[in-house]
Amino acid sequence: VDYLIYNYDSKLDNYIVNEQKQVYGIDKEQALKYILSFYNNGWDTAMTYDFNPNNIYSIYKKIFCDYISGFQKIDDSIFNECMNVIKKVELISDNEYLDIFKNFVETYCLQNKLDNTIKGNIYEGLLIRKKMLSSSFIDFVNNLKNAKNNYKVR
Repeated sequence: VDYLIYNYDSKLDNYIVNEQKQVYGIDKEQALKYILSFYNNGWDTAMTYDFNPNNIYSIYKKIFCDYISGFQKIDDSIFNECMNVIKKVELISDNEYLDIFKNFVETYCLQNKLDNTIKGNIYEGLLIRKKMLSSSFIDFVNNLKNAKNNYKVR
C-alpha cells in the first residue's frame, strides 16, 4: 500500500500489531508527499527499500536488509500472498481506482494550492504505480533474492 500511495514514512511507530500478530499500517499522512518528485524524474517505478527521503529508520529497510543478510526469513508464501493481493488491485478498473483516491487527491491539491495540471499528474502517477505493480514487485523480489544469494558476511 505504501508503494501505491507514494508513502515513505515507514518507521516502526507507524505500525501496530494485534494479539493475532497481524500488522497494520497507520499514519499515512505523508501519502503523495513525494509524488511530484517522481513526476519530475520520469515516473521511476522501481520498488525499493533504499529510497528514504525522510532519512528515518525504515521498517522496510530493516526487514529486507535482515532478509538479505540471513537474519530474517521470508517464506515464498509471503511473496505469493502479496502477489495475490496485487492481482486483486490490478482487477480494479482505472476509473474505480482513481475514485478511491478522489477525495484525498482533491483535498491534498486544495491544501497545497496545486492546480488542475498538477492534479492530473498526481492521478497519472497513481495509475502508473497501479499498472506497474506486478512487474515492479516481481523485479523487487528477484532483486532481493539475488542480493540474498550474493550476500557475503563481512
